[in-house]
Amino acid sequence: MKDNQEKKQYELNIAGKKLSVVSADDKAYVEKLSKELTQRINEFLFSGANVDKLSAALICALDLLDENTRLKAMQKDEKKGTK
Repeated sequence: MKDNQEKKQYELNIAGKKLSVVSADDKAYVEKLSKELTQRINEFLFSGANVDKLSAALICALDLLDENTRLKAMQKDEKKGTK
C-alpha cells in the first residue's frame, strides 16, 4: 500500500466476520487477501485442532507474521551478499 494513493473503504467477510477495511490497494487485491485468510482459518478449524475461530485466526496471524519476518530476513541477507 502506498501512502500517496487515495484510500478506499471495503466491506469484507473474513471467516464469517464482517469487517470494514480502509486501503489504498484495489478491491480485487484486498478481496484476494480476505479470501486467502478465510481459507487459512478454515483449514486450521477443520484440521481437527480443538480451537475456536478467534484462536484459529490468531494462530494464522502468527504464522503469517513468521513468514513475513523470515522473508524480510532472507531479503536482507541477499542484499548483504550483493554488496
